[in-house]
Amino acid sequence: PRAHQSFNNFQRHPQTRVVMDCDSDCSHGDSLWWGLITTAAICLVLTWVSSARLIYNHLRHFTQPSFQRCILRIILMVPIYSTCSFLSLVTSWRNAGAAPFFAVFRSWYEAYVMYVFLTLLIEYKGGIQQMGQTLECLPTETHPRPFCCFRSHPGRGFLANIRVGVLQYVWIKSLTALVGFLLQIVEVAKGLGCGEYLNGCYYCAGLFISRSGFMYLLIADNISIFIALYCLVLFYQVTKVILDPFHPLSKFLCIKAVLFFSFWQEILFALLEQTGVCIQDLSLQNFLICIEMLFASLVFHHAFGYREYVDDSKPRLANETMMNTMKHVVNISDIVTDTVEVFRGKGAPAAGGSVTGEAPLMQSSRAKSSPRDDDATDGHAVIPYGQIE
Repeated sequence: PRAHQSFNNFQRHPQTRVVMDCDSDCSHGDSLWWGLITTAAICLVLTWVSSARLIYNHLRHFTQPSFQRCILRIILMVPIYSTCSFLSLVTSWRNAGAAPFFAVFRSWYEAYVMYVFLTLLIEYKGGIQQMGQTLECLPTETHPRPFCCFRSHPGRGFLANIRVGVLQYVWIKSLTALVGFLLQIVEVAKGLGCGEYLNGCYYCAGLFISRSGFMYLLIADNISIFIALYCLVLFYQVTKVILDPFHPLSKFLCIKAVLFFSFWQEILFALLEQTGVCIQDLSLQNFLICIEMLFASLVFHHAFGYREYVDDSKPRLANETMMNTMKHVVNISDIVTDTVEVFRGKGAPAAGGSVTGEAPLMQSSRAKSSPRDDDATDGHAVIPYGQIE
C-alpha cells in the first residue's frame, strides 16, 4: 500500500526523507538534486541583492533611527530565512545532522521579528511612555471574535500585557527549536537504521504519535504563536486609528506571510505524509522557501520602503558610518533587557529608557528630529547609531 511504502522510505532516510526512492537511479537523482541546488542558489543571490539594496537605502537615509532600526531588523529576516533554508537544503543531501542547526537559528529569528514588529508600532508613537499615555485616553475595547465577551481598558497595564504575550513566543519558540535540535542530534548520533527508527526515535519528525517529540513541540509552538498573534491583533484593533498613518496592516501581513506560510507548509507536508499522499521531504520544503523568499524580498520594498525617510535637508551617512550603524542594528541585547523589564512587572522603562534599548542621547536626538515636531528640526539633529559608542 502507498502509506506502507511511505513509511519504508521514511525508515531508510529518517532525517533527509528525500523524494526519490533508495533504489532509484543515482545519476538521475544527482541531476535532479543539482537542479534544485542551482535554482535555490539563484533565488538566494537575487534575494540578497534585493534586500541589500533596500537596507543600503535605509542606511543612506537614516533620518529616523528609532523607526528604521526596527525596520532593518525586519528586512533582514528575508535573506536570513533564505540563507538558512539554502544551507539546510545543501547539507541535508550528504550530511543530515547539520540541517537542524540552521533551522534553530531561523526559528529563533522569526520569533524575534514578531517582537521587533511590536516594538516598531510602539516607537511610532514615541516609545513606551508616550504610547502608554496615548492608550490611557482611549475607550474600553471589545476583544475580537470569538472572544468578544471580554473587554479591555487600554492603558499602561494593557501595553505591558501585550508585550508579555509577544515576548513569551520569542523564548518558547527558541526553547522548542533548541529541544528539537538536540533530539535530532541524538537520533543521528545513535545511527538509527531502517527498521529501528520508528521504535527508537526521540524527535520523530513529521510523525503524530504518542512518543513523537515533534508532535509535543508542535503543540507548544501552536499555543505560543496563537497567544502572540492574538496579542498583536488586539493591539492593532485598539491602535489602528492612531497608527493608521504608518500603514501597520500591510507591514503585519508581510511579516505574517513570511513567518506562518512556511510554518503551515511544514505541517501540511507532515499531514500529507500521514495520509500517504506523499513523503514528507525537508529538502523540498527548504527549496520552496528559497523561492518564496525571493518574492517576499520584492514585496518588502513596498511595505518597508525607504522613500518616506528621505530628507534632502539632512546629510546622507558616509559608508563608514553606515557600517557602524549596522552594528547597532544587529545588536540584539535589548531583547534581554526588555524581557527582564517586562517579566519583573515594569510596564514601562524608567525615564530616559526605551523599548529598543537606546541611549538617552539617542532619544533626545530622536525627539528633536521627529518629522512630527516641525518646530524642533534644524536639519542636523539626527545622531545615527553609528556615532554612539
